[in-house]
Amino acid sequence: MQHVEATHSRMQDNPRALRIGIATDGFSPVGLSRKSYSIWPVMVINYNIPPWLATKKGHMMLSLIIPGPKKPSTMDIYLEPLVEELKLLWDGVRAYDAGARCPREDRWFTLHAICMWTIHDSPGLGFISGLAVSGTRGCPTCGDHMQAQYSTSLKSTYYLGHEKYLPFDHPLRAGCTDQIPPYMTMIDYCVLEARIQAGEVPRVSSGLNRVSVLLELPYWDSLLIQHLGDAMHEEGNVVKNLLQHIWGKVDTLNHRRACVEFGTWGKGLKTHDYHKLIQDIIPIVIVDLGNANLRQAIWALSKLLRWVCNKEVRLDEVDAMQIHAAETLCLLQRCLPPFFFKGQSHWLIHLVREVGLYGPVHTR
Repeated sequence: MQHVEATHSRMQDNPRALRIGIATDGFSPVGLSRKSYSIWPVMVINYNIPPWLATKKGHMMLSLIIPGPKKPSTMDIYLEPLVEELKLLWDGVRAYDAGARCPREDRWFTLHAICMWTIHDSPGLGFISGLAVSGTRGCPTCGDHMQAQYSTSLKSTYYLGHEKYLPFDHPLRAGCTDQIPPYMTMIDYCVLEARIQAGEVPRVSSGLNRVSVLLELPYWDSLLIQHLGDAMHEEGNVVKNLLQHIWGKVDTLNHRRACVEFGTWGKGLKTHDYHKLIQDIIPIVIVDLGNANLRQAIWALSKLLRWVCNKEVRLDEVDAMQIHAAETLCLLQRCLPPFFFKGQSHWLIHLVREVGLYGPVHTR
């Protein structure tokens, strides 16, 4: 918010100016049946109210409902009415303050609003932003600087090489001489789109499927991060993947048969269950785990996710935790097979930066 106010004068020292966010996710209203159906609600979150109320029932506004039965290939056509309203709010609309404490002569004012970010999981990021979330360009933040490897056996892409995110004198670098990769910005993607239109870069390998309708907002390219991941959703995906590896679901055929016979960890669990498991239960359960390196890696992962989910964060801890995030992924790389490192595992490296720029995750 400080960056938004420093960049745009109409937001400075203006408590009446609205700071809002957009959140979306798909869900099935008939989840208990075998029928496949996907609905995507789009919520608007008001950040002018206290953070403990911003995401509570009665304070979020349902802006759109994108119906099923299938998930949308793109959200642009659905978001156009919302974008038009956001542009109108940015220019300013005549509003009336009915508050009892407001002086009568100051009740009419010009209301401005800015959308600071969108919040979603990885499929939602692809739908809203038009950026690739899978394949060799599966991380919109890293772009073509990420190390991706395609497995012909499993027919999937995995992301390794997290040593390059560490300082050069770090012992876990293990001889890696790559520079810490720069972050892709919306300006970079605008330049990339111009090169695609000029025929210099093929779209299929660019990592940019289309230009999002949100780029029509006059301030959109000035934001530090436009699209934020849902931290608890990403946490749940990573922990579920970790438990499947530890307890043999992706091990030998006999292990898979045993998992089917006795039931595997993760069956029927919700995102918040994984949140409690990795932060409170698993670090205690693995005290006697035979593999000391894996035990150390899991403890490091638990520490990272506890910090990310804190309701209060000290800014002087961000740089150290950014290094800790890279250390955690490097430790996991030494203990787990390459196919553990899907998109959600790699995106852990960016959660700390998002906290450092936009504060605690409990309101987003």
